[in-house]
Amino acid sequence: MTKRTFALFIRTTLCATTSFALLVTTTSSLAQDMSQATSMLQHGGPTGPPMGQLRINPNLQEVRSAATSLPKGAVHLMVRSNADVRQIFTYFPHPPMEARYGRVGTYRVEVSSEGTVAAVTILKSMDPVSDTRIMKIFVTWRAKPGPVRVVDISLWAG
Repeated sequence: MTKRTFALFIRTTLCATTSFALLVTTTSSLAQDMSQATSMLQHGGPTGPPMGQLRINPNLQEVRSAATSLPKGAVHLMVRSNADVRQIFTYFPHPPMEARYGRVGTYRVEVSSEGTVAAVTILKSMDPVSDTRIMKIFVTWRAKPGPVRVVDISLWAG
């Protein structure tokens, strides 16, 4: 092997080794940054607001226009506790999610005479992402058969 060939071999080897080391360092750093970003999203970030589990809000106020917006013959109910939910619904999975602490959302669930959820209306928005998830959960709820019911439910993150 000539001096020139040997120098070219060493230069190529060093460049390849350096490139590989940079690639490993960059990939490791990127993975660590992604892990931290995911953690921040889940926990509100180092300076972000704390997150809380969704719960039934016992301080639900009656909506002024409730009587005028009800379907004819419907019974208007307001949920202020888990016991109230159990009296109306037979299947009611709790929204398994977190929202920013202190956020409150109020929803109107219309229940058909067969006990299925016919409609969900947002009376007070929590935030667009949470509202969508909560509405998808409410649609799966089932109630005891009976008269048409309009059920107002308020959830808060605490």
